[in-house]
Amino acid sequence: MFISLHSNKNDLTDTITELKKITSILLDKTSDYSAILNACSSLKDLFYTATGFDDSLQLYEKKIVTGAGHAIGPVQAALCITDMMRTRVFLMGICDAIEKQLTMNPGKPVVVMYAGTGPFATLLTPLTTVFSASQLKMVLLEINFVSKDYLEKTIRCFAMQEYVSDVIIADATTYKVPDNYIPDIIVSETMKPALKDEPQVNIVANLLSQFPHALLIPESIKVSAALMGNIADADFSMKHLHDLLEVSARTMIPLNDQKNNMTVFSEGVMVEIPEYPGRDLSTLVLDTEVTVFNGHILHFNECGLTIPVKVMDLASTAEWPLKLNFRYERKPLPGFIIQKL
Repeated sequence: MFISLHSNKNDLTDTITELKKITSILLDKTSDYSAILNACSSLKDLFYTATGFDDSLQLYEKKIVTGAGHAIGPVQAALCITDMMRTRVFLMGICDAIEKQLTMNPGKPVVVMYAGTGPFATLLTPLTTVFSASQLKMVLLEINFVSKDYLEKTIRCFAMQEYVSDVIIADATTYKVPDNYIPDIIVSETMKPALKDEPQVNIVANLLSQFPHALLIPESIKVSAALMGNIADADFSMKHLHDLLEVSARTMIPLNDQKNNMTVFSEGVMVEIPEYPGRDLSTLVLDTEVTVFNGHILHFNECGLTIPVKVMDLASTAEWPLKLNFRYERKPLPGFIIQKL
């Protein structure tokens, strides 16, 4: 299926050796900030060099607009690598999930379905230096043809042929998985802070409804309403107001059954702020927390996925109490619709 791009065996060996070195740093719990930062930068450079990826071409920047959210282009997907805590924590969580499944089913390879791989399958490719092809099998879903082309180059450049069961061009929000690709783990990281614009919710709802017993990565995404001050202040403060939406197996498996639809998707969730909270808590935001797996968590403002999303400046509000309704719209463009009551 795949033909090698390497001119000789030494090139291939050097590429895999470098990937293993980078991966070991990212998975090492003792690695410091500088080591993690350099490892992510090196990982991006390694992928670019090995596959000949050119991020200057405008074609590679183009997103795909679907009926269930925007799929980012190859360049944006590639640049996610340098969001260092995001890359590190996802790799650590997925590694733990694979190890758990291997323990539960010894002698059986773990099938990981990765929806929204981007050009390099960043969250799985490094783990081929940790697990053998008899332990890990991948089903790779990608909607962008340019990303798919580079994904196939990545597979060749890092000798992943025995790991990959298939590379499929598909919209993961509607894809019906064939019986021969039953996943043990479903991985999808197709999101922005506050689950805006991208199809994370719709992908998870579709795939988990078909395979409710699969482990989900990330296992939980929580979006809540909160009050906060200026992050730059030495006395920065933040106050949680109300949980709005949780994306997890518990909430997503029944999502397509309208009888079990969550309030946030229908009439919405009401949040009341009784009075002006003061200058130190004068900004209303959407706060996102991502639990990848087994205690590997991306907390407030720790990476691009958990940056607070500003809703409004309360200093300009004249009437109290302030009552707001938060409703999450899944289609055509995911995100919170916020209305004053």
